[in-house]
Amino acid sequence: MNKYIPNQCSEWVTDFITSHQVHLKISKPRQTKLGDYRPPHQGKGHRISINSNLNKFSFFITLLHEFAHLVTWEKHHRNVAPHGQEWKSNFAFILKPFVQNSIFPNDVKEALEKYLVNPAASSCTDTNLMKVLDNYNKESLSVFLETLQEGSIFKMPNGMVLQKGEKLRKFYKCILVENHKQYRVNGLAKVLVVTN
Repeated sequence: MNKYIPNQCSEWVTDFITSHQVHLKISKPRQTKLGDYRPPHQGKGHRISINSNLNKFSFFITLLHEFAHLVTWEKHHRNVAPHGQEWKSNFAFILKPFVQNSIFPNDVKEALEKYLVNPAASSCTDTNLMKVLDNYNKESLSVFLETLQEGSIFKMPNGMVLQKGEKLRKFYKCILVENHKQYRVNGLAKVLVVTN
């Protein structure tokens, strides 16, 4: 477990997994989500999956995010919104002690303190937190789409090659090079620059 989370958290995580009988799966990287929680169903207990390519801080925050879903489900089952006030309260309750106990570097701690004022459905929707966490990724070739100039050609992790177009709030209108189809791509998408 220490490969994926900060060392000082492993005992707490192991205890949580054991006491709640969680089946934790380290998944191949997924484009659409960092982690996932599934409640008990047809004889299977709580199931959580987390992407294997996350740095230790991103992995741990995502794991706690999914633990908050588990706690919310145990208290309310399906009677509340997935990322409603109950989940926000549980996530803040679980995460705050780790933020306060110097588990995270100062820049991550400061970003988390701001994020915890009103946690969103995903840490990816908090631009500041996402950028700070990205500093701890080993990969250095990819960049955020928002940093590229309009007209730049870039490659998505799924292999699609697009040209960056105009900004539409937090998304960009992008054109698929091979057939000119239009796509909306989040400015925080990590992409590889092909050419400017």
